[in-house]
Amino acid sequence: MPKTLPIGITLVIVFAFQVLSAQTETAASCNTTSVYGRVLSSVSTNPVPKSWAVSITATAIGSGDRLDRRESQGDMYCLKIPLHSKASLIFEQPSFDPQIADDVEATLQRRHSFALPVMKLNPIGHKRGQGTTEGEESVGEIRATLDKHRDVFRASRSRDIFVWNIASYKAIYSDRREVLDEIERFVSEVTIQPEFAFLSTEEFKSKSRLFTFIIAQNHNQPAAANISIVDLIHLLDDMDVASAIRVEVVDVLATLGTADNAVQLRAVFGRSLVQDSAAMVREHAARLLGKVGGEESLVLLKRAAEDDDSSDVRRAALEASQSVTARRPKAESPCIPSEFRQKSRRGAFRTDKSKRGSEGLFHHGKPIHS
Repeated sequence: MPKTLPIGITLVIVFAFQVLSAQTETAASCNTTSVYGRVLSSVSTNPVPKSWAVSITATAIGSGDRLDRRESQGDMYCLKIPLHSKASLIFEQPSFDPQIADDVEATLQRRHSFALPVMKLNPIGHKRGQGTTEGEESVGEIRATLDKHRDVFRASRSRDIFVWNIASYKAIYSDRREVLDEIERFVSEVTIQPEFAFLSTEEFKSKSRLFTFIIAQNHNQPAAANISIVDLIHLLDDMDVASAIRVEVVDVLATLGTADNAVQLRAVFGRSLVQDSAAMVREHAARLLGKVGGEESLVLLKRAAEDDDSSDVRRAALEASQSVTARRPKAESPCIPSEFRQKSRRGAFRTDKSKRGSEGLFHHGKPIHS
């Protein structure tokens, strides 16, 4: 018969095991600290534009290794960096010049979390928005800022944002030939460098054309006539593209709506509302579904108003569904479109959260694909 240990010794062994386990868990979970803060536009009249989802990349000072990368949730952001490390935080947003917070140090005193001062980003060509050409940036100043975009890209590798911002510079300075020549010179110089070889690929040539079209629409400039709605839809469906750009795609698609493609756009916006990983994109899709109308839109909006993770999306979906309902003839009854028909249980209608990407409180952030 096996011997049993006295009860006192047994309790001591169990207690010691629990203490060691707790210490192991604490060591594993406390090797990083949270860096958080706010990021705004420097334009005080519009500190958080409609497509505000800033990409923030933390890189280790010295090695340049990427430590974390997230998109802001509105104007709030939070990243994780290792304790006892020094990092640079790179802030990037389509149509804005990047900014860098250097020498962010995770000391032992900051082992849980710490805040940084508010970061403000300048819109590209922000001096032009002051209503006068006096004090406008010189070609040399613009080139220096383009060089900053180049250096930031080398650390962040945000290809879509880099290409978008080059197109933004061309649109904003379209009336200054000397600036356009300098931009072309800049592009020619970086394209021959290995890390910028992607600029010569068909994928990014196509994206550049699409970005140029969208930006031209935003600036009421002449736009290419050979842009396909299908290409824009593919861009919207690409979750690797920054959500701030996908919001712009949603809005441009809405301007291209006609009676002939209303059914197609209803399906596109419906898919974005159900499946997109970014709450900001789903919110815009909900509002545009309200304008497109129809019973299929109404079903999608009602479900989103009940089940979406984001309160902003639920509110937008509720308002849009009320708008559609107010315009609906009394005799019509709702029907569920076949492409979204699933088992009738609460939440089954919505795409599984694991297929969307992480959502939740702002301090968790949303991971960005490399």
